[in-house]
Amino acid sequence: MTERKRGFLLVNPELLVVLAPLLWTLAGVKLALRAYFAVEWFAHPLLLLCAFLVGLAKSLVVLDRLVQKNVKRLDTYSGKVFIGCVFPARTWCIIGAMILLGRLLRYSSLATEIQGFITLAVAVGLLMASRLYWYRLGRRHSRCCPD
Repeated sequence: MTERKRGFLLVNPELLVVLAPLLWTLAGVKLALRAYFAVEWFAHPLLLLCAFLVGLAKSLVVLDRLVQKNVKRLDTYSGKVFIGCVFPARTWCIIGAMILLGRLLRYSSLATEIQGFITLAVAVGLLMASRLYWYRLGRRHSRCCPD
């Protein structure tokens, strides 16, 4: 499945198809758990609803397009590929910026409810957008392995 060649970890492109949704889903779950334990949501049901709506909008407007482009890009690979190619360089930069902004948010003086709102909105966006990766993976599996 993997081999080392000239210092790079090379993998089968099929692994990237599994790795992409897994990374988005795990990040979304981690953020959702962090938001869940940070705020007493039952005391703020409107804030909870707004966070879900903002996350859904972010997914539909921004992240879905990003995922669709990446799915098409992943389909073009054949032969062994560097594992970092799971996302294009631009997406890795966005991921790095989001991690940095998340760290800044955690150590900011913003109210816990606002931090939880932002964290939950990002989590919902990631989880909703990852559905496109999982859907594509399911379609691909059903084509190669019919019942």
